[in-house]
Amino acid sequence: MAGALAKRSNDSTVGSKRRTAAAGGRGKGSNYFYTDASSVLKLSPQAVIVSAISFIVFVFILHIFGKLRS
Repeated sequence: MAGALAKRSNDSTVGSKRRTAAAGGRGKGSNYFYTDASSVLKLSPQAVIVSAISFIVFVFILHIFGKLRS
């Protein structure tokens, strides 16, 4: 039986259950963070990316200044 492959079942409910579980349970997904239910600081994804890149650039510049001083 070398080379024989088992067929996958075409049960689409398994994939949808897996996607629902990965999305946070009852279909909340990432939209849950943009509702009024979250009372913490609300930032857009663009603001998070810009602040993260700014922090990386700031640390990079500090490393350059540290190398120049020593």
